[in-house]
Amino acid sequence: MKNLKIIFIIAVLFLSSCNYLKEVKIRPDKVEKNEIEVLLSDAKEMLGKAQRSFAEGKIEEGRNLLDDAVNVFIDAPKEIKQNKKYREYFNLIVTKAADIEDSIEEPDNADLLMNNTNLPSITKTEAKKIEKEVEEEVKKIKYGIPVVMNSYVAKFIKVYSEKRKASLEMGIRRSGKYLPMILRILKKYNIPEELAVLPLLESNYKIKAVSRARAKGLWQFMRGTALLFGLKVNWWIDERYNPEKATEAAAKLLKHLYTKYNDWYLALAAYDAGEGKVDRALRRVRGNSFWDLQRTRYLKRETKNYIPAFIALVIITKDPQRFNIKVDRDEPLSYKKILVPSPIDLRIAAKRLGIDYYTLKKYNPELLRPITPYFLKHYELKVPAEIPDEKVFTLKSLPVKKRIRWIEHRIRRGESLYSIARKYSVSVKSIKIYNNLRSNLIRPGRILLIPSPGTYSYGSRNSYRKNRIVYKKLNKKSFYYKVKKGDTLYKISREYNIPVKKIKQWNHLRGNRIFPGDKLIIYRG
Repeated sequence: MKNLKIIFIIAVLFLSSCNYLKEVKIRPDKVEKNEIEVLLSDAKEMLGKAQRSFAEGKIEEGRNLLDDAVNVFIDAPKEIKQNKKYREYFNLIVTKAADIEDSIEEPDNADLLMNNTNLPSITKTEAKKIEKEVEEEVKKIKYGIPVVMNSYVAKFIKVYSEKRKASLEMGIRRSGKYLPMILRILKKYNIPEELAVLPLLESNYKIKAVSRARAKGLWQFMRGTALLFGLKVNWWIDERYNPEKATEAAAKLLKHLYTKYNDWYLALAAYDAGEGKVDRALRRVRGNSFWDLQRTRYLKRETKNYIPAFIALVIITKDPQRFNIKVDRDEPLSYKKILVPSPIDLRIAAKRLGIDYYTLKKYNPELLRPITPYFLKHYELKVPAEIPDEKVFTLKSLPVKKRIRWIEHRIRRGESLYSIARKYSVSVKSIKIYNNLRSNLIRPGRILLIPSPGTYSYGSRNSYRKNRIVYKKLNKKSFYYKVKKGDTLYKISREYNIPVKKIKQWNHLRGNRIFPGDKLIIYRG
C-alpha cells in the first residue's frame, strides 16, 4: 500500500510537469524584455521606417517618423525615466535620428557657424603672424575657459574679421538685447561668461533661427534635448524661442556636459554633435582631448570647426576694436512678467495694454498662436516695463467671453480648409494664419482654431484687412439641413430627390462620410 502511494505521488508530479512543459511549449521563444529595452526596440523600428520613407522621397513622412522615434522616450512613464539606462538610450536615439536627417539634406551655411564649408586658405606665414599678435593679447586678458591659439583658430579669426565681418557686427548688435540676462543666468549656474558667445555662433542672436535639422532659437535646441531639459514644445508653445527659458535650459545642459567630460572643449563638441558621437569618437581614439579627435575622421567637419570658431569668437568679442569690429549693441530688452488668465487672445490683450499686437508678439516669441494655451489657467505674459499697473489689472479681471475670439474645430475626414472656412464664414487665409499653416494640407483628427467671423487677419504688418470672403445669403430655394444620427448622404438624397453628387458638390465634400451636427446646404429644384 505504501508503495502504491509513492507511485501515485510520482505519477501526479509527472503529469503536472508534463502540463507545465506543454504550457512552456506554447511560447518557446517568448522572453520577457525589460520595459526600457522595449522602448529602444520601438524607437529603432520607427527610425528604420523613417529611413525607408526618405529613400522613397517621402521627406515629410520621414521627418514625422523621426519625431515619433524620439517621442517614444519623451512620452515614457516617470518610473522608466528614472532608470539609469534611460538617458543613454535616449541620447542614442536622438543621435541616430540626427544622423539620418543629416544624410538626406545638404547642409546650409549659417551666418557664423561654419558647417561643412571648407575654410579659405591661409598661408603658414599669415597664420603665424595672427597667432603671434593674438597670443600677446590673450596673455593680458583673463578667460574663464582655456584659450588655445593655433592655425585653426587663426583661420577663423581671419574669416570673422574680414569675410564675415558684417554678419558678426550684426550679431553683436543684436546680442545687446539679451546679453545682460544671459550673463546673469550663466553666473547663477557658476559657468564661464565666455559661453555667452555660443548664441552668436549658433544663431547669430536671432530669436527665430531654425537650422536645417530643425534646431530652434538662440541656443539651437533640438526638440528632444529641449524637452529633456525642461522646455515646453507643443502645438501652442515652443519655449526654444523664449530667450530666458532657453538660456536656463542651455546652462543646465552645459553644466551637465562639463561635469561629464571635465573639459570645456569636449563639452562644447558634445553640445554641437551630441554626447553619443563624442563618446564613440573617444572610444575609438587613443586620446582624451578635443584636439586628439579633431585630427581624426570620427567627428564631422562641422564639429571639428566648432571649437576653433568658438575660440576665435571669444578672442574677438573680448576686444572687438582690436579687430576693427564695430560694437553698437541694441538696448537690453526691458520687460515685466504678468500672470494673466488663460486662454486670452493676444489682440485683445494688446488692445487692453495700449500696445501693438506685434509688439506683444515680439516680447513673447514662444507663443506659436495668437492665443495663450487653452489648457492653462494662467499664463506668464511678458510686456514692456513701462505698461501702467492699472492696465495690467483690467487685463487680469477680464471674463472668459471677453478674452477670446475663436472656436475649436476638430477636422473630420473629407473636410478641406475651404469647406471649414465656408462653415464658419471666415477666410481660408485667416484660418492658415491663426494656425500657422504653410499649405492647405490638413489631417483628420487635428484641432483647428477658427477666428470668429468679422475678426481681422494678421496678413499684413502695415494694415489690418477685413475678411474678404462674403457669402450669398440663402434664398427661398435653399436651406441648411442638420445631419442627424444615422443619416447618410444616400438617405438624404432619397428624401429630397437630389443626386448624392450634387449634395457633395454644393458642400465641397470629397468623400461620403458625414457626421451628426454637420450642416449641409440643400438647393431645391
